Amino acid sequence: MSNSKRKIKVAGYIRVSTLDQVREGASLKVQENSIRSYASAHRFDLVKVCRDEGVSGANVDRPGLDKLREDARAGKFEIVIFKSLSRFGRNAMDLLSLYKEFEDDYSIELISIDEGIKTTTGLPPV
Repeated sequence: MSNSKRKIKVAGYIRVSTLDQVREGASLKVQENSIRSYASAHRFDLVKVCRDEGVSGANVDRPGLDKLREDARAGKFEIVIFKSLSRFGRNAMDLLSLYKEFEDDYSIELISIDEGIKTTTGLPPV
């Protein structure tokens, strides 16, 4: 397969902060379905979805996010997709720190579906 036909590898990230949301599952399911639909519509190869269940976004050291970092360092994907900025980070400082980490340290671009934000170039609009 030539480079022009190569599918871009992406990972998803989903998070809920309360145990009620974990038990209910709807929020995780909605987030994951949104990411899967977005990846499919853009013909991305969704290689994994990392999740944090019942974990506050106030902490940037989360098991699912740490796994995402590990796989980013290993070059397993090129883009991280999340449904909403609030699922990735709790506040502007955390989001900026995560953006800088993923972009500068791992060369991973970010897409937030709900806000229509993408740090990628050359891709169709969100």
